[in-house]
Amino acid sequence: MASAETLRHFCPVLRQGFLLALLLAATAADIRKKRIPNRLLLAALAGRVLLGLLELSCGILGTVPELVGIWLDSMLLTAAFFLLSMLFRKALGMGDVKLMGILALFLGAGEACRCFYRGLLTAAAVSLTLLAGKRIRIEEGIAFAPFLLAGYLLGGFL
Repeated sequence: MASAETLRHFCPVLRQGFLLALLLAATAADIRKKRIPNRLLLAALAGRVLLGLLELSCGILGTVPELVGIWLDSMLLTAAFFLLSMLFRKALGMGDVKLMGILALFLGAGEACRCFYRGLLTAAAVSLTLLAGKRIRIEEGIAFAPFLLAGYLLGGFL
């Protein structure tokens, strides 16, 4: 049986690995079908619940109110992105909104917003390059999950 100290060091690695796997799966689905399946997002939610319980038992999160605060922040961020998706109908899909909520559960609301910002800048640069090279038309949408993945990976380097 693993010691509490071993689990304490392993939990952040497990959380980041799980999030990376989620973002890779969301990216593949979004590129292929321009949709992020609810089944994938529900699995991520269930995984975060289990990881949260593990983190609580290891003393990483500290208290139940801290865990509740993370969930409330995530819900507020999801609501904000839902409003953005309503304002800019073709710019942000519901899968992206839900994925942002999941990101907030794993990274915290602040880091999820920074991830979104880095992804948005990356998407803008790629889109402008593709438009200039006449590889896409302005009316075409692009999958955003790959850019959230890029924003997450860039966060590790910046």
